[in-house]
Amino acid sequence: MAGQGYSLISWDDFRGGLNYRTDQFDLQENESPDLLNVSVDPRGGVAMREGVTTYNQTALAANVKGIFSYYNDDGTNKVLVNSGVKVYAFDTTHAATAFTDIGTITNRTNGSRVYGLTINNRAYGVSGDLVSFYYTGSAAADLGTTLDGTTGNFPIAQYVTHWNNLAWVGNTVESSVAYKNRVRFSNVNLPEQWSNLDYIDVGKGEGGDYVTGVVGHNDRLMIFKSNSTYALFGFDGDSFQLVTVSETVGSVPLSSPVSTPYGVFFWHDQEGVYLYDGTNMTWLFERLKPAIDDGRFTFANAPQLAWANNKLYVSLDYYNADTNSTERRMCVYDPTTNAWVLWDVDAFAVHTHHTPNAKPVLYGATTGRSVVTDGSGTLAANTGRVVSIDSGGTPADRYFWNSEYFGTNIDSYFQSAWVKTKNPIVRKRWGQIRLIISAEETGTLGVEVFHDYDTSEFARDYSLQVTGRAGASSVWGTATWQLATDESGSAGNGIWSAGTNQQVTDVAKLGTGGTAAAICIKVTGPTLQQASWEVNGMAFPYKARRMR
Repeated sequence: MAGQGYSLISWDDFRGGLNYRTDQFDLQENESPDLLNVSVDPRGGVAMREGVTTYNQTALAANVKGIFSYYNDDGTNKVLVNSGVKVYAFDTTHAATAFTDIGTITNRTNGSRVYGLTINNRAYGVSGDLVSFYYTGSAAADLGTTLDGTTGNFPIAQYVTHWNNLAWVGNTVESSVAYKNRVRFSNVNLPEQWSNLDYIDVGKGEGGDYVTGVVGHNDRLMIFKSNSTYALFGFDGDSFQLVTVSETVGSVPLSSPVSTPYGVFFWHDQEGVYLYDGTNMTWLFERLKPAIDDGRFTFANAPQLAWANNKLYVSLDYYNADTNSTERRMCVYDPTTNAWVLWDVDAFAVHTHHTPNAKPVLYGATTGRSVVTDGSGTLAANTGRVVSIDSGGTPADRYFWNSEYFGTNIDSYFQSAWVKTKNPIVRKRWGQIRLIISAEETGTLGVEVFHDYDTSEFARDYSLQVTGRAGASSVWGTATWQLATDESGSAGNGIWSAGTNQQVTDVAKLGTGGTAAAICIKVTGPTLQQASWEVNGMAFPYKARRMR
């Protein structure tokens, strides 16, 4: 290529993720102005996300509003949800095909959100306006509201957490009076005993905001209000000390701030995600803020946060101009690369179920978006279901319809930053573009080439066939060995069994990029096959033309 007078630009790092900033001219080489349903590998590649899988085969009559977990010392663990006026449970082994009503508790207010936690082999649920309840794994009952230290009680509250051997609630209702600035704590290791004076009114009358979340984080309890944040330190009612963290930044109601090894992530107002690391607050949503400003991200429903797989998952409303409708989408943040990506996963409430000694599973509640249910393309509203998210094992979204699972193709694409060289205004003749592609299954990728900072219409497009191959490596325990010349016994056939499909990497050569000052490419995943794909590198040969 050098002999032909061509220079070469090669990229193998796409860890910058999604950046919606208006001036695409200034994007870094490892960033993308537009992507969907891909993940960024910390080593640099970009790959199609993993599929979601429906867990409850029988749909609930109404969409799920809240999800939480139950654990027991004997190994029993279940996921609980509130839907309509009921609270349901299901185990996490797929043995149960439907949710089961947990028992005779007071019906919840339709559309309310239940939060819960497990202490001493009992799950406790709160929903803001009605009596709290407990669940033992097989039975449930209402709890009283007496706050005099007697057993069998739990305050009415909207938020609940566990910290420092105490159950905590926030935004309470006591004797039919709302105390929106109040947090309460139980007796030590006795979540059903609460004393009347064991409470703290946080920033009462300051700014008109109220408690919107309580999260235990290491040596402190984080207390969020709409526009302020506090940290509580200490061990008991005599030593607790409340410290103001911010008087301007807080968490929106019902958005579920989450504690992680990196700190506490939360969503503030219409600005996006913040991280409190124990010392400082950092705004993390700068690259995606343009989608808030132009109305793509909307806020009729609160964003929802969850932590799993060492990533932050943020579900929020998204206006889809192509369908002229608002749907739920998911922004995923990897703190190791400081990168965001966008998925079209239909999930409202999200929750990570931490089964002891097992990989955590992220669950999401569907909102009723239409999905394909059979091979003829029939659409149906995916209402009243819970799905597992980013849990691996499938190159398609798997929904349960007509007594079986049906896989739906994942629409995925990745657009590169503009390739412009050191002379962004000089026109160049672009040679044959190379892509380093990895795949397990056979599929066809689409590649569009755009010119001169204009993505309204592609200049060239190509189809790229990626052929998956069965694993050629040996599978242990299946070989029949051949004998050496001096050995006796069964000769065997010397053939080792082939494995299942394995990741195959190819260098694919496309057509030329045309003549332009700058180009970018958009790689689109297979639309006719359920096949995963990954791009690990791009190479752009070019020859600069003389300026006149």
